[in-house]
Amino acid sequence: MLALPEPERLVVPVAAMAAAHAFAWTQSDPVGRAEAVYLGLLSAGMLAVIASLGALGRQRGAPELPATALLATAAMWIAYQGPSRGAAVSLILVIGLAASAARVLLAPGGGLRPELDPGVAVALALGLQILMRGDLLLAPLLDRRALVSLLLLPLAAGWAVSILAARFGVGRALLAGGLAAVLAPGFTVTSTLALYALAAGALIGSRPRHAVVRWAPIVSLVLLALWAPPRGILFALAGAGLAGVSGVVPPLLLVAVAGLTMLSDQTRVPIEAVRSWLGAALLVPAAALAPAGGRWLMRLGALLALSAALISRTPEAMAAGVALAALATPPAGATARLQRAWCLTLVVAVSLLAAYPWVREDPRGDLLTLLGWTNEPSAFLMLLALIPGLGLLFDRLGDTLPRWLSRPLPVACLVLLWALVRTVTPTAVLVDSYGPVVLNERTASWQHDLPAEAIGSVALDSNLTGGVALVPGTEVAVVELHGADGEVLREWPLRAGFDTAEWAASRADLTILAPAPWISTVAPGGTFFAQRFRMRFDEEDVDAAKIAIRRGGDLPAETAVVIYRLELRQ
Repeated sequence: MLALPEPERLVVPVAAMAAAHAFAWTQSDPVGRAEAVYLGLLSAGMLAVIASLGALGRQRGAPELPATALLATAAMWIAYQGPSRGAAVSLILVIGLAASAARVLLAPGGGLRPELDPGVAVALALGLQILMRGDLLLAPLLDRRALVSLLLLPLAAGWAVSILAARFGVGRALLAGGLAAVLAPGFTVTSTLALYALAAGALIGSRPRHAVVRWAPIVSLVLLALWAPPRGILFALAGAGLAGVSGVVPPLLLVAVAGLTMLSDQTRVPIEAVRSWLGAALLVPAAALAPAGGRWLMRLGALLALSAALISRTPEAMAAGVALAALATPPAGATARLQRAWCLTLVVAVSLLAAYPWVREDPRGDLLTLLGWTNEPSAFLMLLALIPGLGLLFDRLGDTLPRWLSRPLPVACLVLLWALVRTVTPTAVLVDSYGPVVLNERTASWQHDLPAEAIGSVALDSNLTGGVALVPGTEVAVVELHGADGEVLREWPLRAGFDTAEWAASRADLTILAPAPWISTVAPGGTFFAQRFRMRFDEEDVDAAKIAIRRGGDLPAETAVVIYRLELRQ
């Protein structure tokens, strides 16, 4: 087993970053050089988190730190620059963090440890923040707002989760913190304040004897309510729900949340708000079987999430309600274990989808799409039946079923494997990122013969160069499927701003309409992410003999359409 002496723990992150910088100097391409520097910084941050977890867990013989450092550095040096190298390094770092966290959180006999060290909670929050908010590692690194988001927010979120663990147990506190991180993704000011309000409520409910500890949470909830109404009021009401109140107060809290939602001048009732709430409710289906003592907390959490969806445009505003519902989940039994498996699946998958090079704006929605749940109401009903229903079935059957069926890690692996199976290898890849096709004024078209198989869809990854001044909706290219006789069987337009966009659309000084990016790569200079966009054209099976892509005839001479990947699927 690989092992490192204690004093050498902090040397490993520095050595990994030095190796990345040394490799960057060998790169002649400025894009490859900038990416190597970024990946070195990402690796150093994650390795520092893994080293901290190992030190807090007193893991002198833990192999995660040296193994992760060795594999990440090797992937950085061996893999070709671009998405493949970034995906390999990010995957290795996620696995290393998961292995180190499991070693710290799990007891030797199985199950979670009875206590959560605040340092462990902060380290986990910092690791999730580095993965899910990779844009914070872009230059300039000493920006005040970036440092606050990268360091102080995870510190506050981890502290809040450790306080919740002291009252509600490690399992439910980790659920609350992990699901709050999934919503944004990462820890924003809003989601961190939501966890802080819940921690303040838990402190009030513990009835501390010291006057400062007793009154400081109460004052903070009042200040939070005055800080940014109505969102701050919602968070304060969530904290009040955990303050241990009884009798007539719980119904009053429900009435207060409902009244605030109806009276707020920011309330919106579009279908998108309701869909956002259903998307949040997908996170904690096990709350439907909350024990009698936590059932009203579950109702309050659901109402808070719905209210936040109606009066706020940011999904992280629902963090207070979602975390409150998580704290109301059953503390033990198969339902609780399945809920933890679903949470683990969400955290790992969202970490990967939000990490470099994917950098998805809505990784939670992308995960549901990979699982085949494109309709959120039906996904909500399915999960509501699966987790509580299977939990009840497993509890009834007792020991007649294999134990792994009700364990979080195997179930999470099966769910992630299903998502991977749904992204099966395409029928054919006609263009890949190693040899992109550039359509410009001199080369205005490209064509390729097709395999003798029916085509069900065409996926195209592209971006534009020199297209900043294009009017949104401009047809920059046309994709055509031709029959054996040359007849055009199908054709689809590629429009600027909707199907593709300028490669530097995320640059701070540009205001360009662009679709959600598919892949992001570090731009030269390392100050922003260059983006590629995917458009998928679905059609009934077509027996085509050739595919052609033509550049728009009315484009400016300096505008080029770059095709990075072209996939055919049955």
